Amino acid sequence: MREIKFRGKSVHDGRWLYGDLMHNTETGQVAVAKCKVWNDFSKFDVIPSSVGQFVYLHDMDGKELYEGDIIKEIATGEIYKVFHSYFAWHLQNIETKSIVKFEDVGIFKIVGNEFDKSRKKRKKKKK
Repeated sequence: MREIKFRGKSVHDGRWLYGDLMHNTETGQVAVAKCKVWNDFSKFDVIPSSVGQFVYLHDMDGKELYEGDIIKEIATGEIYKVFHSYFAWHLQNIETKSIVKFEDVGIFKIVGNEFDKSRKKRKKKKK
């Protein structure tokens, strides 16, 4: 069976947390949970905008690739953002905004993620 996995930034300390995605329809709260035994799980509250799904691919170093990750194609130096649209995973060139398929990109390395990039911009603006 394929593992459907998510990650999100903790609302408490900003760490990446991994597991199944949970939504509270009454409060709008979003959490990532890890289940050891049915009906016995640990739940970790996450920042909703930081949640991304595992893409089922790994970079050149074996790191798992998630929605929102920023990657660099090794051969060309092009930088792309991973996103989901129309039932498939795609890449958007950060500079040109063009959309490409994964099969059009060679060996790549994860160089960051969309969430940390936007947090850094907000921190710079506050200073």
